[in-house]
Amino acid sequence: MLASEPVASANKAATNHDRRHLRVVLYSSGVVGLGHMRRSLLVAEAMSKSPLQPVILMLADARQAGSFAMPTSMDCITLPALMKHPDGTFLPRYLSLSTASVIHMRSQMLLSIISSYRPDILVVDNVPRGVLGELQSVLANLRESSDTRVVLGMRDVLDDPDAVKREWAKLNNQSFIVHNYDEVWVYGDRTLNDVVSEYDFCADLAAKIRYTGYLDQCERLHGDDEIERAELHSLGLSPGCYNLCLVGGGQDGASVAHAFAAASMPTGQQGLVVAGPFMPDSQRLELHKIAARNRGMKVLDFANEPTILLKHARSVVAMGGYNTTMEVLSFEKRALLIPRVMPRSEQMVRAERLRDMGLVSVLHPASLTSGAITAWLNGPMANRQRSRHVLDMGGVPRIAQFLQTPLPRSASHCALSLI
Repeated sequence: MLASEPVASANKAATNHDRRHLRVVLYSSGVVGLGHMRRSLLVAEAMSKSPLQPVILMLADARQAGSFAMPTSMDCITLPALMKHPDGTFLPRYLSLSTASVIHMRSQMLLSIISSYRPDILVVDNVPRGVLGELQSVLANLRESSDTRVVLGMRDVLDDPDAVKREWAKLNNQSFIVHNYDEVWVYGDRTLNDVVSEYDFCADLAAKIRYTGYLDQCERLHGDDEIERAELHSLGLSPGCYNLCLVGGGQDGASVAHAFAAASMPTGQQGLVVAGPFMPDSQRLELHKIAARNRGMKVLDFANEPTILLKHARSVVAMGGYNTTMEVLSFEKRALLIPRVMPRSEQMVRAERLRDMGLVSVLHPASLTSGAITAWLNGPMANRQRSRHVLDMGGVPRIAQFLQTPLPRSASHCALSLI
């Protein structure tokens, strides 16, 4: 009996600990870049502000996850990574296995981890069924055997409205979400995109929609200015004296990075390109060669806190992914967005609407040249609208509030009129 007492005490302590904290799982599928994972980290930061003191487990497929700062009450498990080609096909990013084998492995891992962890809340980022349906067995199991609150976290813009309607009708997404999810959190502002009317959501699905507003990075990044300046100094940079180029994970960002690296900076200004971990080696090598020929141009292959670089930049040139755009809005930066237009037009839709609100400049990738970037960088620092005067930037406190105020069960389990 004496030998078992420490084990019994440990189990009792663990049980008491579990009772004090809310358990959250964040599912983040990032098959193109780091956007899904970085958005999940922002959601985790917002959740950590809640008095419920959640303990958070993120399930991601980017092994770079461990390089990013996380709340102290958060851990991460990385899944075998996939990548998405421009033609829409999926392949393992690193393993020499078939896609079907990796999906089976991931599905079994997800089912085992979530069943063992027994979360109070599961938040799925943007893909209702998971990559290639890998979450379907998990969601079915949760519906049958648990009280887990299941939330779909959705970007502010999914794609061109007609494309969304076609794809969602083909996949029967509205019916699936109504049946398997309690709530849908839209990480944006209805002013920019009213998802219910834009995508013709049915009444049952509309009843689950909750807009968080945008997640203001000023709420998160309020560190010591001296430490931030020291980090910039280590890169040979001074606040406000450099222009920044961001291309997300870099998998399809070489054209933007190369054009920026060849552009002429304003007098007395430097240039910095962050290539991203997924830029192909041949394109990364070419980027370094271009930058080496342009005095004052630097290349950083990876940054675990690119937001600090953006916060202190004079101007920003970026592809227009959700997270980078949100950071531009947070720090109200002068920005030129060069959005991806294939295979989805999500980035262009968002960028054009923000341009029409007077918040950013936009360059179509078909017009991308180093000369176009040079002209913009050397152009006037025109007055712009302030993001907080135009958009709801209150996502951080609102997500913490949503943790404490679930939708009534009558709203989260409405009749399935689409099935």
